[in-house]
Amino acid sequence: MTRRIVRLCLKTIKKIMTLLKLNSFFLWILGIPIIARPIRKISWITIRTLGYLHKHFYEAFWKMPYVMKLSEKTQIREQFSTITNYYRHLRNICEQMPYQPKISILVPVYKVNLSYFRETLLSVERQAYQNWELCIVDDCSEDPNIDQMIIDFQKRHGGHKVKFAKNSQNSHISITSNHCLELADGDYTALLDHDDRLYPNALGEVVRFINLHDKPEILYSDERTVDEIGNPLGMPFFKPDFSPFLHLACNYTTHL
Repeated sequence: MTRRIVRLCLKTIKKIMTLLKLNSFFLWILGIPIIARPIRKISWITIRTLGYLHKHFYEAFWKMPYVMKLSEKTQIREQFSTITNYYRHLRNICEQMPYQPKISILVPVYKVNLSYFRETLLSVERQAYQNWELCIVDDCSEDPNIDQMIIDFQKRHGGHKVKFAKNSQNSHISITSNHCLELADGDYTALLDHDDRLYPNALGEVVRFINLHDKPEILYSDERTVDEIGNPLGMPFFKPDFSPFLHLACNYTTHL
């Protein structure tokens, strides 16, 4: 056993000596300027070329339709998981808050696109905070499809949670909004246009701040405009701190 180990050690030493001799030979060759300079130049060109090819092949790879789609799916899945966990966490927090006010959501309706209005109703239904009531007044749209959509939504949630009335004549948005307010009996009111959407965390975050800031009288938040399928348009409307003078010129507290 000992002899075998000695033999292996001697073989290893011989291989190392051979490599050292080869390295010495190569170092001697590279020390000759007429040989070394072309080798260094070729090596530099090769390294730069490989770096260039790697960069452009990498970019081309991630621009391939299949790869882009797979990457987007992965990112969307991760983002969706994060957002879903946040909404679930917010709902649990809301259920444990000491003060859980009823929020009356006022929705004046007039000849709205049905698909937009359906999304408006669903955005209320899917709130993380569920102590809300929806007060809808139809401003004489004379569209049975709108009425039926509201009635179906009312049946799903009950008359105590969804209140519905109709104007006998077209009265425009201000009067119709006041008619919505007459139906409300909540602790707070929120205005919602018939073609707007609420993020699922909208009411929950409002109630969280109500509890954190000793029941303020007025709350408002930033807004975002989206297209027909929900893609953001332009920059969000980042609203300033409350200013009575600015509010005279710009009504920025209207919607959540």
